[in-house]
Amino acid sequence: MSFTHSTARNPLLFEAFPSEEQQKNGLHNPELSQWFTPEWAAESLVARYFADLDASDLVIEPSCGLGSFLKAIPESVPVIGVEIDPDLADRARANTNREILTGDFTTIPLPPDVTAVIGNPPFVVPVIERFLHRSHHILPTDGRCGLLLPAYAFQTFGRVNRWNEKWSLRADMIPRGLFPNLRLPLAFCMFTKDTRRSIVGLVLYAEAAMIGNLSQQSREILQHGRPRTGVWRALVAETLDLLGGRATLDQIYRSIEPRRPTATAFWKEKVRQQLQQHFLHCGPGEWALCNPAA
Repeated sequence: MSFTHSTARNPLLFEAFPSEEQQKNGLHNPELSQWFTPEWAAESLVARYFADLDASDLVIEPSCGLGSFLKAIPESVPVIGVEIDPDLADRARANTNREILTGDFTTIPLPPDVTAVIGNPPFVVPVIERFLHRSHHILPTDGRCGLLLPAYAFQTFGRVNRWNEKWSLRADMIPRGLFPNLRLPLAFCMFTKDTRRSIVGLVLYAEAAMIGNLSQQSREILQHGRPRTGVWRALVAETLDLLGGRATLDQIYRSIEPRRPTATAFWKEKVRQQLQQHFLHCGPGEWALCNPAA
């Protein structure tokens, strides 16, 4: 990995510049704030997440640095590195004996038939977004993009849900001690370009987005609940009470309706579940409070 933003402008990333020994070992370039994946870690990540690669694949390493991931890919598997720093690109060629393209991964021409992307992009969210956009563009259906990322990239449900609209996600925590003096936690995330849109290791993201779209009154009920009553049951009971104690399913939906359309019907499923479990089904598509205290 290499990135060129200054630690002076990103004080949260690092506690201090590395020692002379760390610089000498090639772990860091203080002028460019470049941090490189230890080779043992690259080998372990490839073995865990990309053990099925073979000669039919074509792998791209989008910010190859000194080439740790390139060396970790089996020699029988075609792989190409991309590095924006010409000096680093030369060092990676000598270090790996692999093909290295010098340029910006997000814009440089790439060969067709890429099946996997693996690497350690700059720890800058807009750059990560551009890497993912290019990876999605070049990968086929079921293609995989495995990236070592700062955990703060997953801190907003809007971003993660937007990624999940295009990818299935699996995120696993890894030790921040991978890089000397790094203060923030790390994760390795596998982005798979499929139609399942599954998400593993990241919970409550879809629910948080859904609830954020509900009316203020509905959000307050779900936030604080009611004594001795689950929050969703309390919301449905409150809605039925406002509707006169009896209403159709469509009327209940409209009363709780989100402010804008969402990609999933999570909240509607919760409403139906509560109606079936705790309320009176009194006609086709019509429900009522079981009693005034329901």
